[in-house]
Amino acid sequence: MRHAPHSLSPAGALHGGIRLQSPAACGVLAGDPVLKSIEGGDPFAPDAQTYAAVAKKCAAKEPVVLVTTDGRTLAARCEAPLPPEPLAYSVERWMPSQGANLAPR
Repeated sequence: MRHAPHSLSPAGALHGGIRLQSPAACGVLAGDPVLKSIEGGDPFAPDAQTYAAVAKKCAAKEPVVLVTTDGRTLAARCEAPLPPEPLAYSVERWMPSQGANLAPR
């Protein structure tokens, strides 16, 4: 799992998840999956518990579990510790044809 802004599509929001726009080079995240959960947490409402679960997996270099709206379970590699939890997330750019870029603040 990379610690960089992800490209998201508003179309994913209409189906109960967040659609990643991810090229083939993204391994298990390739194919623009629509995420329903990240380590059991809601991707629309990241909270301290979810961040802590992901941080724990990354610190141990264990895969982060993602569940898609079509029922697949993905295990995304995370091989570096996360930075401290951000106080908030903001949408820095929203483009209907391109999606959005979220960046921690």
